[in-house]
Amino acid sequence: MSITFSVTIFAVIKLFLISLGGFILVKAKVFKQESISDLSRLILYLPLPALVFLTMLDRFSLKLLCDCISMPLAAMIMTALAAALALAGARLMSVPKENRTLFYAMIMFGNSWYLPIPLVMSILPEPMAKDAIMLISLVILVISPVMWTLGVFLIAHKPGLRIPFKSLITPPVIGIVLGGIFSLIPPIKQFFFTDGRFIYDSIKLLADSTAPLVMILLGAVMGALEIKKSMKWSFIIPLAIIKLFILPAIVIPITYFLPIPNMVKFMIALQAMVPPATNLIVIIKIYNRPADLISISMLVTYLIALITIPLFLYITTSFIPII
Repeated sequence: MSITFSVTIFAVIKLFLISLGGFILVKAKVFKQESISDLSRLILYLPLPALVFLTMLDRFSLKLLCDCISMPLAAMIMTALAAALALAGARLMSVPKENRTLFYAMIMFGNSWYLPIPLVMSILPEPMAKDAIMLISLVILVISPVMWTLGVFLIAHKPGLRIPFKSLITPPVIGIVLGGIFSLIPPIKQFFFTDGRFIYDSIKLLADSTAPLVMILLGAVMGALEIKKSMKWSFIIPLAIIKLFILPAIVIPITYFLPIPNMVKFMIALQAMVPPATNLIVIIKIYNRPADLISISMLVTYLIALITIPLFLYITTSFIPII
């Protein structure tokens, strides 16, 4: 059975309305830049690690890891495919040379967790949503270090740039690893982390807040974008075409023929649909690079994604039934 177009469009609209709250708070100056940074850190250090920890705890097993190992491998291959498309597209579509490294980064690194997590929680039944979040967790493990090394190099343009190892060990990564370990130790899992135990229930309350907080954060980030210059269509149009149309149009048919579980196929396809990672804005600000171009590009691609994601989700589930 496929997920109908109306289900996907209404799920995206619901998430958009939540994110609109964050956007309005920024525009009304209730949220300042410091508030957005604090909210981002809050999500990174509490709800998101709690969510991936419980997901790994409830769903992870060595057998499941063997069944789903194709997910992180596919994420790496898709990143390489995106890089090839970005290189070719920059030449064929005459992207300005001074902006090409940013162009490469925005196509290679999508919003692999902040957008897919609320989406799957909105459109899938809870057990399937947990499986999907576990697959997202595996993507985080492989893509996050690449983005914070290669992505930083592309954006910062600093030869010999050194990335501290500790910056790669984020709270969600720790949550993923600990959840996987405790899931393999039944006495600890049963004593501390079963439904009804106060520790489990406390962590679950935190985990359940992830989706709305993430959408409020995305709305706030969009509202705080500093758009000062005119549209640079020679950058934005190729970016939107490759990232939101060509990449999913290539990946979705390929996943259909892969000898892997349908849920893994669906999640690979979903990873191909998402707009650029908002963490790239963080990298831009950390290394004091001009933010105008990435700001307007983010806003335009996320608005277009309101249409393309439901469309490609409907197409994907028409060929790859998951419910």
